[in-house]
Amino acid sequence: MSANLKPIKRLDMEKLKSRITKVISTEEALKDVEPMEWPEEVLSGKTKVIITRRK
Repeated sequence: MSANLKPIKRLDMEKLKSRITKVISTEEALKDVEPMEWPEEVLSGKTKVIITRRK
């Protein structure tokens, strides 16, 4: 892991309590999600994937 990564902020539960929410179905929530297209090297385990957060 790189030494210059900042820690991820904690989730502020007070902000979530005051939000207006709308319940939607799983299908509606995932309608625009596209699956990752992994190369064969990743699927076979030859290559690892490292995911870091954006700045």
